[in-house]
Amino acid sequence: MKYRIGLVAVAALALGALAWPDAEKRGPETAEVSAASLAPLSSSGEAAPEGARVVTGLGIVEPAGGEIDLAFPMLGTIARITALEGDRVARGTVLAELANDDLKARLAQTKATLDIRTAEFEMASKGPRPQEIARAESELAGEEASLHLLELQAARRGKLVGKGSVTQEAADTADSAVKAGRHRRDSAAEALSMLREGERGETVAAAKATMALALHQVEEAEATLAKSYLKAPTDGTILRLYREVGEAVSTQPAVPIVQIADLTHLVVRAQIDESDIAALRVGQSARISAPALGGHDLKGRVTRISPRLGAKTVSDGSPTEKRDARVLDVIVALDPGVTLPVSLRVDAFIDVSDPSVAGTEPGLIDLAAELRR
Repeated sequence: MKYRIGLVAVAALALGALAWPDAEKRGPETAEVSAASLAPLSSSGEAAPEGARVVTGLGIVEPAGGEIDLAFPMLGTIARITALEGDRVARGTVLAELANDDLKARLAQTKATLDIRTAEFEMASKGPRPQEIARAESELAGEEASLHLLELQAARRGKLVGKGSVTQEAADTADSAVKAGRHRRDSAAEALSMLREGERGETVAAAKATMALALHQVEEAEATLAKSYLKAPTDGTILRLYREVGEAVSTQPAVPIVQIADLTHLVVRAQIDESDIAALRVGQSARISAPALGGHDLKGRVTRISPRLGAKTVSDGSPTEKRDARVLDVIVALDPGVTLPVSLRVDAFIDVSDPSVAGTEPGLIDLAAELRR
């Protein structure tokens, strides 16, 4: 009887020794589970198929497009903040503004200068008005009539000098008046000629260049003023306000003012231990669980696998947790319309036994082979 009991004990030990190596091959987070032990992918109660294998990891909820920290590209003092945390804003909405009265005054000045330069260019390019030419013709006719009268007076005085009725000095004065009249007549004729010919090409080109310079100065002033407004680069939700009205901001380094993100599409960044990554494939289904979900798990699907291992950054706070583990980030896309707080810690369960996702995503490296080198 004792001999028979001893044989049974030896046989049991032998079977346990044979099973141990196979158990060691499985990673610590990968296990064969039955349909009863695997929680459903959603609250509908659907269970995983018999013998499904899941890989588990901690993760956090993130916006699919990432979180964007917005900062002013210039120095200044915050004069106004129009957004509050939790506000949904449209692209182009002004979220904050720096004190910019001096910039507005500079813009008004450059616009006034542009108006002047534009008028000067139009005057130069269009040439004189008909009224200006008519006035020049009238002035020339008046100078010619005055010159004719002066010439007659000078001729009479020249004849009277010989008779002794007029002094030589009076005759010389009349001749000088004639010369001055001819000079005025020639100047009026030249002015009329210039008006009829219009502005020189060089004058028009100079006026055009001056107007273009004034336009560039307006554009520069507008661009500088625009930098004093912080606008939403996309539709999204304000996640955080970093600064208050009255605070000074700098650009070296840039001081973030607002954090914004598009929360219409959320993902879970799950961190999978390096011992469990060989079976991961893009397209595998996943279940997301967290106490904050109130027992209602969420569906997800692996959309991206990082090609690089890194340090573990998500922790469950357990004193027995392996904190120096190397992990691989796996992005699990949630269904559109799911609403969750950003940075919520969750548990991710990835079904790696799905036969419909047997291949490796094109362009991804064979991570298991890479680790074995």
